[in-house]
This record gives sequence, structure tokens and C-alpha cells, in this order.
Amino acid sequence: MLKSVLVASIMLSSVPASAIRWDFDDGTTQGWSAKEDRRAAREFNQFRGEVEAGVWRISVDPAVTKILSSVASGELISSTIGYDSGLFDHFRIRFRTVHDHPTEGRFGLGWENASGFKDDFETLVYKRIVYTTEWQEVVISLDGQEGWEGLLKKMVLNFSLGGSATEVVEWFEVDWIELTGVEEQLQGELPPPPIAYFRFAGAGLFVAPVFYPIAPGTGQEFDAGGYLGDKKGGVLTDLDGDGDLDLFGLWSGERATERGPQYKSGWLMAVNDGRGILERGPVIEEVGESSTAGSIIPRLVLEVVGADLTGDGKNEIAITINNRESPTEVWSVGPELQVEVLAQMDRPIHGVADWDGDSRGELFVGGATFAGSFEEMIAGTAEFASTLAVWDVEQGVWTVEEVGSAQDYTPLQIGDFTRDGILDVLWGSILGREDRWIVGALGEELHRGEVFEFAERKRLLG
Repeated sequence: MLKSVLVASIMLSSVPASAIRWDFDDGTTQGWSAKEDRRAAREFNQFRGEVEAGVWRISVDPAVTKILSSVASGELISSTIGYDSGLFDHFRIRFRTVHDHPTEGRFGLGWENASGFKDDFETLVYKRIVYTTEWQEVVISLDGQEGWEGLLKKMVLNFSLGGSATEVVEWFEVDWIELTGVEEQLQGELPPPPIAYFRFAGAGLFVAPVFYPIAPGTGQEFDAGGYLGDKKGGVLTDLDGDGDLDLFGLWSGERATERGPQYKSGWLMAVNDGRGILERGPVIEEVGESSTAGSIIPRLVLEVVGADLTGDGKNEIAITINNRESPTEVWSVGPELQVEVLAQMDRPIHGVADWDGDSRGELFVGGATFAGSFEEMIAGTAEFASTLAVWDVEQGVWTVEEVGSAQDYTPLQIGDFTRDGILDVLWGSILGREDRWIVGALGEELHRGEVFEFAERKRLLG
């Protein structure tokens, strides 16, 4: 999916009204969602909002997300659009801020179309504008812009409403958003696309417009510096067994101290009410060593995956909390969100894959030993070794088998990369060594794999 960005030709408009228009007259956001604009964070801090008399009012107060570094800003993200980009040559929006004085900020437009493979928007380019507190329109010319081609998947609008955290703009209102063009008008003014729902096999669906902040910092993706694997910031699964899709999520945040911001992190559960709305359950803070911004003391790291590891048709939760003697546990979650510990493991989570061909996932864990100073690590002279093991369970009995090890490399991904029916491991070199990827069959000696060199470190698969 090619991501393109554009900020240009911003002006008060008198363009004819023929267009695909999201006017919010039905009392919903018509597939659009609003979140805090935090480009550097892997978070989705959804803003609360309401639609009344065809106007979408969004709360953009930084206190909503309670992030210390927040400023008054927002992103509006469309649901899937699905029309050819060539139909449209102009973008328009009518909005205003609800504030006691005008503010100077920025505005940006980005889009995603059906080419490429990455799932995130590239860094946006902004243009400074004045938010007047009166209704104002912005028009952007799309004709001839690089990247404006192919099937239009979705759009993202960026609003930076004030320059600092002390400039609080409580509300942002949108009257309508539209795409228009000569080709689109010749087809008789196309209707807005239907709202895209998030569907998951066997687990129900979420209604796009009803997402909201479950807790500050939810969705943060943690990285311990090695075993990336399939770990994410949360698991969407049926926790309480009622057939609806629920959330087990990780969260992180900050608290103010005399020494500066202090990190905190933990996990939570939220249950689907049957209409796609998540009702927050337990929110647990895991206690680790105190660490502050700029400190060299490692912060507490959490990692989580969800999979049917026992074969009972229901996903278990595997969670790693790195300051424990047995950092990884496999949990079964009951109807009242009670947790039963099924197994404990001495190494952090790496991922889940079908190891033995029984169509059921097994849990892979990895460990590492490191000897040397930080300076030796940077210089590439420190000693580093990594291991990979798989846990399986039969009739409630958990067993472990060592399936891989390497010097100076760490496992990144597991999968059948060579399409021979055998699981492979993609190993990556550690910091301070020459940049290489090695692909080798799981359980075989590492040197039998094929070596791929690359000039600079890149994230796997985009």
C-alpha cells in the first residue's frame, strides 16, 4: 500500500458541492474515527466524540489520554473507501475549533492506496494555518499529485491545533468531509462507501465507529531488543466464551516525579458488550524496577500472544513479564475473566507456529546470554548466544524441546519461507556485527541456511 502525503493549495473554497460527502446527518461518524496525533508512538489513543445535528464534535483535550507530552492535536481516519483515486481531483473539509481565541497550528492530508505492503502511514508534511474558531473550509487539489493513483483505501487528516501542552483546545467540530472530481461527477455523484467492519473468523466483529480509549497507553508494542517474533501490543480473542471478540491488551505510560517522567506498564482485559463496544475489565500495573526517562536502567517489558495452544477450541494467553524468575506464563481466562496459570517458562515469548503438523499452534520461546560491556557490544567484541525452544502440551502435560541456537544472531521470524513444508527460522545479526539475515530450517545447524546481506538494517517484511 503506497502511502503518500500532501499539504498544498489550502484556501477558502467555492468549489461546487457535487462530491462523495460524509455529512454525518445520520447521527454517526459514517466510518471515520478520531485519535490523538502521536506520530512517534505505537498507540491508538481514540478520542471520544458525539454527532449532533449533523456535526461531529470531537474532544481533543490532551487530558483525555493523560500522556505527559500530549498537545492539542488529532487525526481523523476514514474507513475503507474503495473507489479509484482518478475519480477525484479535490479534497474538501469544513470544520471549526471550539476555543476562546484563534490558534496557529498545522494541517496535513495523507492517503493509502492499493500498492506496496506496509501498513502504516509515512511521515506527513504539514502546512501552517490559523484555526479561527469560526467555520472554515480547506480545499486541497489532488490532480497530478504523485502517488494519487490506483484504488483508494483510506485517508488520514492531521490537525495540530496548538503549539504546546499548555494550549488546550477542548473541542474540534467537523461539519462535512468530501472528495470530488470531474470523473466522479460524470458518474452521477457516487455515494459514500459502506462502512467497513472488522471481521475475524469465529470471533464476531467490531463496529468501527464505536472504538474509544479503554485506558491511557493501551496498545503500546514492547520490544526487549531482540526477540521480535509475532508479539504485539494486544490480543483480540473471545476471553469470556460468549462468542464475541474481546481484548487482552498491554499498556504503558508515564507518571510525573521529581526526577522527571517515570515509566509504568501493565496489562488489561476488556469485554465486548455484544454491540462491538468494549467494557473495561481489570487493569493491572506490573511492578518493576523504577526507571525514568534517560535512565540506563531497563524498564519493565511485557509481551503477549494469543493462540489455541491446548486444542480446546479457545485461545490461551501467553504473557512475558521480564522481571520474574519464570518470566513467561500461559493463562486460561474464564467467563468471569479469572486467570488460571497453565504453565510457566524460563524464557520470553518468541511466537506461535505449528511445529508438529497437528494444525494447532505451539509456543516458541527464546533466550539469550550476553557477556561483555556496552562498549564491547557496540564494537562487536562482546559474546552473545541465543536459543530457541518449543513448548507443546498433550493431555495437560507440557513439554519443551530445544530447536535452535546461534552465536551472534537472534531469531526474528518463524515460518515456511522455502515452501518445502518445513518450518524455517529467519535469524538476524545482533548490534555491532555485520548486517546479515540467515534463513535456516528449524532444528538444523545454522550454517546450513542461506545468507542474505544488506547494506542497512531494515524491518522484516516492511
